[in-house]
Amino acid sequence: MGKYSRDHPTIIMFWKIFHKLTLPQKKSFLYFLTGNDKIPVFGFENTLMKVTSFGVPKEDYLPESQTCSQLLLLPEYSKSAKLRKKLLLAIDNNKGLDRI
Repeated sequence: MGKYSRDHPTIIMFWKIFHKLTLPQKKSFLYFLTGNDKIPVFGFENTLMKVTSFGVPKEDYLPESQTCSQLLLLPEYSKSAKLRKKLLLAIDNNKGLDRI
């Protein structure tokens, strides 16, 4: 979506990082993206994550999500370590009303 494609460097870095996350971290990411850390009743077939660039040129921003549309707003990062740090910071500090 937007300037991102399957072979964009940021998307490639994201998936490499995602696949190395622990199961609890992946569940936290699922909660960050969808507002729920459980697999949907109808499975993942009906869950479609969309990724778009954040729209700002700075890497200082954290990833964000719009849970209703399962949209990941991912800034364009130049280094894998920075993307990992920012992603983990975002998902580790994602607290909804039921998580306080």
